[in-house]
Amino acid sequence: MTAEELQLFRDSLSGALREVSGVENFRKQVNGDNAYPSKVWQTLFELGCCALLVEEAKGGLGLGAREALILSEEIGKSLSLSAIVPSALISTYAISKFTSGDVQGDVLPNLLSGEYRVSYGPGDLRELKSGKLISNENAGVFSLSGSIQSSVSFAESHAVLALATNGDTYETLLVLIDKETNGLSSHDFVGIDGRSYSKLSFQNVEVSAARVFRSDCQFQKFIAFGALIYGGEQIGAAQAAFNLTLDYLKQREQFGKRIGSYQALQHRAAIMKVELAKASALLRKAARELDQAGPDAEKLCFMAKAKASQVSGLVVNEAVQMHGGIGMTEEYDVGLYLKRVAVSEKLFGGVDYHTKRTAELHGI
Repeated sequence: MTAEELQLFRDSLSGALREVSGVENFRKQVNGDNAYPSKVWQTLFELGCCALLVEEAKGGLGLGAREALILSEEIGKSLSLSAIVPSALISTYAISKFTSGDVQGDVLPNLLSGEYRVSYGPGDLRELKSGKLISNENAGVFSLSGSIQSSVSFAESHAVLALATNGDTYETLLVLIDKETNGLSSHDFVGIDGRSYSKLSFQNVEVSAARVFRSDCQFQKFIAFGALIYGGEQIGAAQAAFNLTLDYLKQREQFGKRIGSYQALQHRAAIMKVELAKASALLRKAARELDQAGPDAEKLCFMAKAKASQVSGLVVNEAVQMHGGIGMTEEYDVGLYLKRVAVSEKLFGGVDYHTKRTAELHGI
């Protein structure tokens, strides 16, 4: 897409999500109204989001990381609780890029139809080091035992893309598992950000080798893409919190003056704006490099996630402080963005994880 087309795409997403998502609908959903996730999903499906990352030859739109980044940013701004990110972006990316023709033939048409959704897990990559989900191979069949602490939107999905450790070689595996597979059970819960999560338990869950993706190159690309997407979501949420804060500074009066006239608050707002611009620029650069299969694509994605986590944390905390004591209350919307950013920071690696990965790729 050209720059103009990308802006039109953003505008269409923003307008559509304002109609079916946003803070008001978010509050309705967390208070028990379950109608909105399906409305958001249907709206984004009609805009082609389920086909975004699938090649045109396979029935998709053949778009890439830049468009996916825009979608994730707008979802963060709108506080959408839809499964569109874990299924239509992250899982679809992995399945369309890494699987064989047989698996693609079985799964991709269902994903494109909008009737089939795939979750992923774990959200926190540090779980890989603990060996909580171990896989052993025997005669072309993998047997998985262990647990995953936080699979995103599993309750709304039909399958899960799990990260496991090979018990023989200690390599990392991506495993596509149907929800109804024998030995797989879940405990569903709602996070502080309002999204659906599940703790998954595996007891000798058997999966054919065709549904296991095992190269380190594939794993690193998967992590890089997921980091980019959740970095975009964090910056989208932080930008919305920043906009709320600007409006508050222009309207709130204290001692007969609008608080936005105080230079100290103006300087803090200026720092927030500059940092948001820097993080957004790095995310866009990483997305372009990923689309072009550049040599620095993964490194830039790791850098972008680390920067997005740092900046979004700064912005939402400053936003709450600049609202004063009311910023911490449930009645004010700014606190909702703080919770969203805090959880998304852990998904696909936080500041420490990606700072370490970036250092390793620089030989440090």
